[in-house]
Amino acid sequence: MSLNALFPTPQKSGAIVRESFFAGEAFRAKREFPAIAGLDLSMTSTGLAVDVLFQPVKLHRIQSKPIQSGKDAKGKRTATWEDRRVRMADIVRRVTEAVPEGSLVFLEAPSYGSTGTGTFDRSGLWWWVFSELTALQCVVVPVSPAQRMQYATGKGGGADAGKDAVIAAVVRRYPWADVTGNDVADALVLMAMARRAVGAPLEEALPAANLKAMDKLDLTALDSPSR
Repeated sequence: MSLNALFPTPQKSGAIVRESFFAGEAFRAKREFPAIAGLDLSMTSTGLAVDVLFQPVKLHRIQSKPIQSGKDAKGKRTATWEDRRVRMADIVRRVTEAVPEGSLVFLEAPSYGSTGTGTFDRSGLWWWVFSELTALQCVVVPVSPAQRMQYATGKGGGADAGKDAVIAAVVRRYPWADVTGNDVADALVLMAMARRAVGAPLEEALPAANLKAMDKLDLTALDSPSR
């Protein structure tokens, strides 16, 4: 019986978009992981792609709206410190519920050039998620935005590597995926990078310019003994 008969590719339905049975051997290339994930964190719309061994890939879009139970000096509704903590806690909970314990997670690293009032909360969210995933025995590999763009488009910056270029490349390269936005597209690219890092690439081939994104990744954690 053929592999296709044993593991037929499912039709697009909700978040389940692709059978990933062929990853089994490669997941054990350096150490065993029950799942491989890509995570693009955001306070408003987090993208998450999770590839569990012998299960379909799942794409998640974790959306969050501001909580504003307080009022400022002018009586305008505003978020209190507790509102902001509760909102972050909900995002952390939803991420950690979707990522199996002991997974390999490629997490987009902070953009150090970002400014504005939301930078403080995004930083707090990033470290909170990093800490919780580590507590779940996950191996977390930070990936810079430039590396993620390079892998998707072959360029690490500029107009040819912007959001529109990335999502266009993702839709073209992974036609089976139900990509609902830039956040999900970014997460899928990160997951694809993680798959390639353990020897189970999603793509049959990639241009050399795209593969340069893998050169500067710190992958030493993949060779460390399981905790």
